[in-house]
Amino acid sequence: MQNKINNSATVIFSHNGMPNLTEISQSLTTQNLFFLTTSMAALKRADFAIEHTGFGASFIGALNIHSQKTQTIEYLLNALPNISIEQNINALLWQKLIINIAINPLTAVHQVKNGALVSPHFASDIFGLVNEAVFIANKESVNISLSGALESAYRVMRATAQNYSSMNRDVFKQQQTEINSICGYIHKKGAEYCYPTPFNSRFLALIQDGKP
Repeated sequence: MQNKINNSATVIFSHNGMPNLTEISQSLTTQNLFFLTTSMAALKRADFAIEHTGFGASFIGALNIHSQKTQTIEYLLNALPNISIEQNINALLWQKLIINIAINPLTAVHQVKNGALVSPHFASDIFGLVNEAVFIANKESVNISLSGALESAYRVMRATAQNYSSMNRDVFKQQQTEINSICGYIHKKGAEYCYPTPFNSRFLALIQDGKP
């Protein structure tokens, strides 16, 4: 597909989990590369029926140093509500990743809505998952506190209490999940830093094996 993308194209990535920024930058060296992260929520009711289930903020930031604010980006800024340009997109990617780590695997394994996770029953797993991710973030020179990360995760759980996470729906429908770029990313980075990640590694294995 790489040879089908115009050299001056604007390419926008948007998905849960951490993208492989090095691989992307090495593959697409001349294009304007951006990442869009959002806390908007939606639910796919059917093949051609998407329900908007929650409002939130959206941020877009450049993934390479030569990316320019193209007309495509201008269109997005005018079309989407509550969207802004973020200079330090890497920090936002980590913040979103940690929220995904706190919510997605647990809601997928236990097949519950996001709001169910505020129960003390899930507190130990949430703490373990987030604690490992915060450690790796700090090793990657991203300054995130454990208390701040937990507060953000619980705030999103409450704000999206009636929503199903995307991973919950993927497991329910027996579809491929994004677990490799969520818990799998922390598992991989933990191995690189010789830091054990038992919580993220366990949920990675559970969902990969299809045995939530």
